[in-house]
Amino acid sequence: VPARVTRNETSSGDCCVFGGTQHPREQGPPIRAVVLPWLRGPVGPFSGLKTVYYGATLLGLRQAVEQGADEGLWFNHRGRLVEGCWSNVFVWRHGRLFTPSTREGPLPGVVRQRVIEAAAEAGIPVHDGPIKRPRLRRADYVFVTSSLRGLCPVTHLDGKPVGRSGGGAVVARLARAIGRRHLGDSDPTLP
Repeated sequence: VPARVTRNETSSGDCCVFGGTQHPREQGPPIRAVVLPWLRGPVGPFSGLKTVYYGATLLGLRQAVEQGADEGLWFNHRGRLVEGCWSNVFVWRHGRLFTPSTREGPLPGVVRQRVIEAAAEAGIPVHDGPIKRPRLRRADYVFVTSSLRGLCPVTHLDGKPVGRSGGGAVVARLARAIGRRHLGDSDPTLP
């Protein structure tokens, strides 16, 4: 079942209702992202935990939407990329895959781990460590991952086209590899 997001207005404000998940082998929709003006710290009472505290996430998403984007990206106090409001982030540059280390503060997402494993099996070098703004800005491709939306190419960052417009071929290759790895080669529906 493809991921669906329904926005419902409530008396207290916007509410997001999610239903279904993105099939692991399918590429999610292309998105636009912005770098958020606030920092996200790697330390704190909720750092590294998935909780029901979504105040910062909702503010970040609202900021992104006001700027015409679908996702907001957080940097930490060291100037290093952490994660998106609803996603983990990957940068493709010169045939190598980069993703922020969990030491920087992102949640260690399930799909993030699947991408790392699939890339390693495919012989794609993966750098799990610091990503500063220049590497993000000079990326050949950027994509984000989440259990609900799958692998989504980022076509624009802060209103400017990203490298080669989102890296559809790279994202599709990794999505297929994840599908084969986690659903089994015997699945007749796999491409």
